[in-house]
Amino acid sequence: MSGGHVGQPHPTDPESGFTLLELLVSLILLALILSFVGGALRFGARAWEAAGALDRGASMGAVRTFLEQRLAEAMPVYERDETGRVRIAFSGQPQQLSFVSPSARGKAGAGLYRFSLNLEPAGRDAGTGTALALDQSLYRPEVVSQVVAGPEEGQPLLEDIAGIGLRYYGRKEARSPAAWHSEWTRADALPELVEISVLLREQDVRTWLPLVVELRLRPAP
Repeated sequence: MSGGHVGQPHPTDPESGFTLLELLVSLILLALILSFVGGALRFGARAWEAAGALDRGASMGAVRTFLEQRLAEAMPVYERDETGRVRIAFSGQPQQLSFVSPSARGKAGAGLYRFSLNLEPAGRDAGTGTALALDQSLYRPEVVSQVVAGPEEGQPLLEDIAGIGLRYYGRKEARSPAAWHSEWTRADALPELVEISVLLREQDVRTWLPLVVELRLRPAP
């Protein structure tokens, strides 16, 4: 007999590498995981967009509440205009509004403040629309009312909107019937109601119903 040694097969070393079958199974599992990850990312993006829409909707609710509270308490205070004529400290235009109202918060603490509401160009990072801005300054009877606030003074309340519309309800003259007007220029009385409409852009998910505020401190006509 030959003295040669016949080698016996050895079991495969578990750490020697993957077999072709194991590699295929791993690739299939990886593809399934990636498909689930893609779906999760899309769901997360939609959830993020929905959360952003809810935040913007909540901010619109806060703006409505703030404007309603301040307008409802508009004060029938009088001041002299540029010509020396005494008139009530209220000026209403189709897209601009100025009035005097008490506020517990302001640069000078609690007190009477002049509020000016108007449109301003949107900032660089706020889209291509316009912004509803509010200027709040301490009321001084000797300072003549300025309806339009400078861009550096306005605090944006709502950004990236298409525009606003303001209307005023009351008697334009002492003996005329009450009606809606696009502006309020009466010098001796506040309007009874103020309506604020915000025009939103076509793809905006926010909603704004016309806000009608009753001025509780208006003088008797």
